[in-house]
Amino acid sequence: LLQKSEHFWQYQSALAIEKNKKTKSSNDFADQIREEFKQRREQQRQNISQALKFNLESDYLRFMGFSSVPSLSELKKRYILLAKKMHPDAGGDAQAFQKLAEAYKHLENKYSFKME
Repeated sequence: LLQKSEHFWQYQSALAIEKNKKTKSSNDFADQIREEFKQRREQQRQNISQALKFNLESDYLRFMGFSSVPSLSELKKRYILLAKKMHPDAGGDAQAFQKLAEAYKHLENKYSFKME
């Protein structure tokens, strides 16, 4: 009976060790997934901040949704439509709204001279 009891406790301790190993490995796996998620989120934030930086005319056009050079009337219509969506009072992002205004001002100045 003593031997059975001793074997039982050895078996139980071996099971506890195995369970601990599995729990530890699953915790490691969960930590790894959390770390990957944090890295992806940081990469998305960097992508967004890069998208909001403009220095080329093509960036302004793409931001406003144009694939080619628009007319002044198309530019104005698109600006009004996007401004309504992006305005901070309408739930939009203030930084994106400022970039929209910057893009419109730049493109309007550039294309108004071309049209005259």
